[in-house]
Amino acid sequence: MKLLNNPRSRSLLAGTLGGLVGWLLAELLFASKLGNGTWTATIGIGATTGLGIGAVLGLIEGVAIQAWQQAQRGLMIGLVLGAIGGLLGATFGQVIDQSVASAGGGGLFDPDMAGRIQGGGGQAGEIEIGLLWDNRNDLDLHVIDPSEEHIFFNHRRSTSGGELDIDRNAACGDNVTNRPVEHVVWQSNAPLGEYQIIVDHYANCGGSDPTSFKVQLKIGNNISTYTGETRHGDSPTRLHTFTHDGLATGSEGSAGVLPFIARVLGWVLFGALVGVSQGLVRRSTVAVRNAGAGGALGGAVGGIAFLLIAQAMGASSPAASRAAGFAIVGAAVGLFIVLVEQALSAALVIVSGRYEGREIFLDRDVMRIGRGELLEVYIGGDAEMKGHHATVEKQASNHIISAAEGSITVNGVATTGQGLANGDLIEVGATRLTYRWRAASSSPVPVDETTAVETGKVLEPRSVITDIDKPESGIHKPAPPPPRRRSPAPPGDSKWKAEDDSPPSTDATGGAPPDPDSGRQGPTPLPPPPRRN
Repeated sequence: MKLLNNPRSRSLLAGTLGGLVGWLLAELLFASKLGNGTWTATIGIGATTGLGIGAVLGLIEGVAIQAWQQAQRGLMIGLVLGAIGGLLGATFGQVIDQSVASAGGGGLFDPDMAGRIQGGGGQAGEIEIGLLWDNRNDLDLHVIDPSEEHIFFNHRRSTSGGELDIDRNAACGDNVTNRPVEHVVWQSNAPLGEYQIIVDHYANCGGSDPTSFKVQLKIGNNISTYTGETRHGDSPTRLHTFTHDGLATGSEGSAGVLPFIARVLGWVLFGALVGVSQGLVRRSTVAVRNAGAGGALGGAVGGIAFLLIAQAMGASSPAASRAAGFAIVGAAVGLFIVLVEQALSAALVIVSGRYEGREIFLDRDVMRIGRGELLEVYIGGDAEMKGHHATVEKQASNHIISAAEGSITVNGVATTGQGLANGDLIEVGATRLTYRWRAASSSPVPVDETTAVETGKVLEPRSVITDIDKPESGIHKPAPPPPRRRSPAPPGDSKWKAEDDSPPSTDATGGAPPDPDSGRQGPTPLPPPPRRN
């Protein structure tokens, strides 16, 4: 339970779990469509990833405190906005990638080849070689580099930095498509010298032969296209030999950097919308702002990690690299939402009881505390907690807590209303909380008595007294009005008449009672009337 009460560990756990849920849905629904030259698979994977992360992050706090209505609301909002965020993020990345390609910034393959390479997760680079065909047969792309090291399906990465990062229709097994592609890339520092491109018809998987194919070679901004056809059983086709002299690599920087930046920005958009969904769960504009900023930052960090993981292990284990990448993205988004909120928000931190360690961000002007699930601060499992026990209000840069249906203490002193200072210890019911707000004063904040508390509602805002009656301020309270004096009765009248018509009270001598404000006794009794002779 302590693991779920701590907001950082809870968000890390929920984000990781959400990323894995999204990955599983993506693998089941869209992985087989990657590399088909369309956007469907990439956008679908983005939407399912966002759905998983947003839904679990929205659900987890309600589950942790057993507030089932909050959990249900969080699940629905997180699911919808998370899916929208993933869809928009993936679409944004695709659009920018396509724009870079059209502008000649490292993506000069024709649209069909570029779409299949991008859909298969291929990397941009200094030298790229793509092979495509249009049936379910298994054709293999082989490249021999200047050191005569052979790159192909059984030796994917060379010591010179070349890599076969896409291999479709492999051995007629899983992931077979009618629109396959293979891709070899040197992202940077490709060795100078002679290269050979070879195409081999490895297996017939039900497609008709001969199988026509197309190979495109990109070196920097220069593109060359070669075509041919082959049958199963034919000798490998030595299609082309070229020499790399290092003079055609002017786009090397933009080739790798611009698509990378575009994809990271897509993850930023995704994270921001997931964060916004968490703010909407709490129905707070401040939470929307803070959580959205945290989600965007987490999306950037997680997106960079995702792309680096895909680059390191995507060719050999694409499903595993996606699983690790999505889990890290979810964890980063969840963690940074909390970190930004902790930095920008006041909070009540529960230090005893069932929810010890839980932080409640004070992101609304009025927040009610109690056992009611629909309150802003739900605290269940406390037998002494009332339905609406207390209320916390924001006033300028401070907060004020006031009793509603229950009693409260601040720093061990019972109160009906108290301005809070950073570090104050509050007790509501049997639950103890501390007030944390770096912008608040560290000394007690007095509250005047103009606020009445009636039937659990604060009738007037409490005002904070600051400098009144301090000698150095020159501001003083007005002197109290003089006490009312009673008029003496006429001779022979046995009654006193007060100015306010209230019955008089006398002391033992028959005079007015002592005046507590003046420190003097009341008026001297009248002398008795003279005797008659």
